[in-house]
Amino acid sequence: MRKILIADDDAQMRKMLKRAFSADSWHVIIANNGDEALKMALRHHPDIIILDIKMPGISGNKVLKKLRESSNMSITPILMLTGQSETTDKIKSFNKGADDYITKPFVLEELKMQVNAIYNRNKKAISSNPLTRLPGAPAIAEEAMTRLANNQKLSYMYIDIDNFKAYNDAYGHINGDEAIKTLAQILELTKEKFSVDDIFIGHIGGDDFTLIATAYNAEKIASFITEEFDKKAPLLYKMEDRNAGFIHAHTREGDEKRFSFITISIAIATNEFIQFYHHAQLADTASQLKKHLKSNKDRGKSAFMKDRRKKQETKKDTEAKRHRGAK
Repeated sequence: MRKILIADDDAQMRKMLKRAFSADSWHVIIANNGDEALKMALRHHPDIIILDIKMPGISGNKVLKKLRESSNMSITPILMLTGQSETTDKIKSFNKGADDYITKPFVLEELKMQVNAIYNRNKKAISSNPLTRLPGAPAIAEEAMTRLANNQKLSYMYIDIDNFKAYNDAYGHINGDEAIKTLAQILELTKEKFSVDDIFIGHIGGDDFTLIATAYNAEKIASFITEEFDKKAPLLYKMEDRNAGFIHAHTREGDEKRFSFITISIAIATNEFIQFYHHAQLADTASQLKKHLKSNKDRGKSAFMKDRRKKQETKKDTEAKRHRGAK
């Protein structure tokens, strides 16, 4: 459950805010002065803090300063409560790291909206990949689970760069990052082309991405991404390598080998025919497809594969396949 710390020396204010946020499924922690606010924040690590500037003992701004000096609370969203005439204190609050402020008297619904907006923005920022600024693994899982809960027919695409290690070793991490950002930009372009609202893009980490969309246009989307990447990939190489059509790099075993240009593999899991109950099932299915797709290492261009099975393969099915193959 989301946790919110409310620190105010006004008992009526504390009571009103506790009732309002508890009704919105927040776990509410209360403090009636600055010393208690500091103690409660460091003990409970709330997801967001509402802090009154004027409190007995340590002032709200001093509490804010101490929290920003704490490694555990340095990025926790803090919203300051101020009076109409406290302009100087507002400036001090922002200088000390406040995320926002609200002036008393306020409209309760506006405060709740403000708190939710700050909380959601911070949650997204924390989970985002620092290189691409795209949502990370927690946000990907949440998006998939929400769509499954809403019974949406979806496509879950696992997108991976082929020959990335060889490129990264030969051209260095800075150019490797550029290759990753190039793919991220193509995915953003895809979102604009097909549907801004429907498509969700996430960055799992490294050269691995996820794209979630409705099931009906999965192959059109994957086709667009692969074509765009194959247009851009050669531009990431030096002219002499571009003319040669390959580079030399070392394998994981340390042997020198010729590698073709980077391409991408897109594995598409879908619940069109198979029922999935959890994000992990989608991710596992896509991961298995990706292994099969990447087994053809010398295909020379990007490719995608969609799971067309009508039911989940059980352990018994797998053993039966193996038995038939042995005959």
